[in-house]
Amino acid sequence: MKPKMAPYFRVSTLGQKEDDTVQRQIMTFELQWTVLSKSFDLYERIPGGKQEDQYFKDEGYNLEEWKSDTDFHRLMTLIQTEGVDAIYVDEENRLFRARSREFRGRVLDLIEQNGVRVITKNGEVSTGSLAMEIVSAVGADDKRAMLRKCHEAKITRLTSEGRPPTGRAPFGLNWNKKEKKWELVPEEARIIRCAVGLSIGKIYDDMPDSMKGLIELSPGGVPDKEVASALTSAGFTKRITKRSISHGIDYSGVKAIFASDTCRGKIIFKLKKADQVGNPKFKNGNEQRVTYEVGVPRILSDEDWENLCFKRNQRRKWARRNVQHEYLCKDLLVCSACGIPLAARPKDTERFLKREKRLVHYPPTLYYTCARKQKTSGFRCSANKCHSSKVIDALVWNEIVRLLTEPEFLPSRANNLEQEDQIQKRKESLSSAKTGLSNDLTRLKEISKNLARRLGKGLLSEEQFLIANSENLQEQKRITEYLHSAEEELKSFNDSNEKIDFNVLIESIKNQLPLSNFEDRRNVLKSLVSCIRIEPCGQITLLLKHGLQFDI
Repeated sequence: MKPKMAPYFRVSTLGQKEDDTVQRQIMTFELQWTVLSKSFDLYERIPGGKQEDQYFKDEGYNLEEWKSDTDFHRLMTLIQTEGVDAIYVDEENRLFRARSREFRGRVLDLIEQNGVRVITKNGEVSTGSLAMEIVSAVGADDKRAMLRKCHEAKITRLTSEGRPPTGRAPFGLNWNKKEKKWELVPEEARIIRCAVGLSIGKIYDDMPDSMKGLIELSPGGVPDKEVASALTSAGFTKRITKRSISHGIDYSGVKAIFASDTCRGKIIFKLKKADQVGNPKFKNGNEQRVTYEVGVPRILSDEDWENLCFKRNQRRKWARRNVQHEYLCKDLLVCSACGIPLAARPKDTERFLKREKRLVHYPPTLYYTCARKQKTSGFRCSANKCHSSKVIDALVWNEIVRLLTEPEFLPSRANNLEQEDQIQKRKESLSSAKTGLSNDLTRLKEISKNLARRLGKGLLSEEQFLIANSENLQEQKRITEYLHSAEEELKSFNDSNEKIDFNVLIESIKNQLPLSNFEDRRNVLKSLVSCIRIEPCGQITLLLKHGLQFDI
């Protein structure tokens, strides 16, 4: 007589139940049953029933607790009372995936005591390997509990004794384990004082004479590289970082000294909470950290440290690409030829002086130029002249100053423009240009559709389609930019009526005075000016808000 086998299938979540995931386990068993049936008979839950009626199946059950209304409970009861000799599961974790150590041990005891064999799709699993799997799971839980206790102990010792949680002390300090207190390391503390003194130009009593002489020559302090050279020349060989050279203190060592403020009499530790240790939810920076401050012996005063930070920041050399220049008319200047805003750019100039044998860097020349390029826009703008930022900004700002300081200037400009009827003519030209551009854009979109149709019918090769479509898209982009520029300028005319109260406008702008810095001037200009058109010849047209415009 063959031993009886009871197949058991289980999925943990309701989502897996809705996706009918358990069916995959059943299909795997039925494929293997042709081989297993030579050694086992199927246990009959329902005598004379179909094969699928004999299966033990749980869906949405994650072995969190021993439930009496599950097939898992019925199967565990049968192996104690009736002749169930073997259990088939897709994987052994279908029986032993419970989080509770007591639950896993109870299942293993039932299987061992009743001599039940566990069969998976990969073959029979020995009870020894099952026990090892449970022990490893138990070990992981115990390990997490141990880590949390150790972390709690670190926090307790840090708050009560001031002991560093990592066991490592910063440069210049040491933790005395026997006396349980922080102490200064005299040699390292002297190196810190010498480095800071050289950087800020201050003489300390324990400095070598060579350093004192260097400070007298440079009372404002010296850069970090000269600090490193002076320390090495004075005979200091203490290694500060792992990358520092062993025969002296290099530039990286000086940077490491200045990077930490532990010499000010306090150390700040940031530790995560104990309940987050070992929890996979709190990884990759998601943990919440608590700040602890510990008092230590002071090496430097707060005044010296702040002076050090200030002077090192002043000596800092910024890359040219990161320097922020002041362009008063940036984003307001518009190219009259193509209608897009002008780009503001610097030009760096350097010259090598042969007699002095040194390279001289001159202040950058700031200029405005049309940013229309052939690679990105389909054509290059004909207005390729560069305009000096210094000249353009000065001309525009002089006009703004006249608006603010001469009450008769703005009304006289407005009267002249109203007599010439330039505003109405500009409006009409913009409206007609907008209509023409919209029609051109519609025509180009229709051409794009026709190209796609011809490609689908085989009238065009793929290479011909790509070339024609690319040219079409570039032209669409160019016309879209023209259309956007015309709409923006037309909007500036329609923001309000042409007849405006100039006195009210001037008074509202004067409330923003005094214009003490660049940002104030920039804000005044943006509040007054809608756009500034510039011709290739250099002619500037200032378009104020509410539709007023005049030439400079």
